[in-house]
Amino acid sequence: MEFQLFAPQNKAASLMGCFSNGQEIPMQKDESGYFQTQIDLADGIYQSKFRVRSNTESTPKIRLVYEV
Repeated sequence: MEFQLFAPQNKAASLMGCFSNGQEIPMQKDESGYFQTQIDLADGIYQSKFRVRSNTESTPKIRLVYEV
């Protein structure tokens, strides 16, 4: 499964979920401002969240993009 996060103003992002045992999975940022990572997952239902590191004190609104 591919996870994408559009956060062009942020310097780093990671993915966490029940599939990672609470560990952060680093995401790579492309030139258009999307952070991406791919994980091999079996069919099922998973909980996940993004951890975003801002360049500033306040984090701007970010748009979440899921590809299933």
